Amino acid sequence: MDSATAAAPAATDDTSGTALSCTLNGHLIVVDKFERRLNDLIATGRDYGGLASRLKARVARSRDWITGIPKNGHIKSGYVDHEGRFPPWAVEARQLAPLKLVLTGPAPNDSVEVEAVDEEEANWILGENFMDTLGSNCRHFMSMETQIFSLAQIHSQINEARAKLSVGVSPETIIENRKRLLGEYNEMKDIGQQLIGLIAENRGVTIGTLYENGDYGVTADD
Repeated sequence: MDSATAAAPAATDDTSGTALSCTLNGHLIVVDKFERRLNDLIATGRDYGGLASRLKARVARSRDWITGIPKNGHIKSGYVDHEGRFPPWAVEARQLAPLKLVLTGPAPNDSVEVEAVDEEEANWILGENFMDTLGSNCRHFMSMETQIFSLAQIHSQINEARAKLSVGVSPETIIENRKRLLGEYNEMKDIGQQLIGLIAENRGVTIGTLYENGDYGVTADD
């Protein structure tokens, strides 16, 4: 039995749970930031056809799902189906006339026609302060939820495999399970690195900065 394979369960014992926990906590920071932005839009009369309110409700569902993922990584059906499909995250704006806009989101059938006060407001809605920001956050949420789902699945599978290893099994089975655990552990590390990249992009900082700060329980050496 080679040393790398033999060491896999010990590494996943600590690392898989830590990776999942850090990822969930990191995404909750993004959730808080987006919720504050949506609350600000609503409070300043910039809900525009209820789009910010609908997104706020959608973010609340995402938060409930994230905080409801247990430590073993087992995901219950409901918010996400058994194939890993989530409710849609998408926003879109169409300009019917200089001041008349159709805003859609977060679901494709959530379309509302709004009329801007003037051209300046129409441009504001279509620009980086509103639609661009909302669209960027929606894409981030869609990617993060998919990655979290994969990470939680792997963590759950690792826990199940480790539980089976505690029962008397043949040496051959132990070796095969350890090899599989090592593969899942490496896959989890790759997903974790992708998530760190998404968080860094959303916060407008470099990945190295997140590693240096140790905000998510990992460093460049992990």
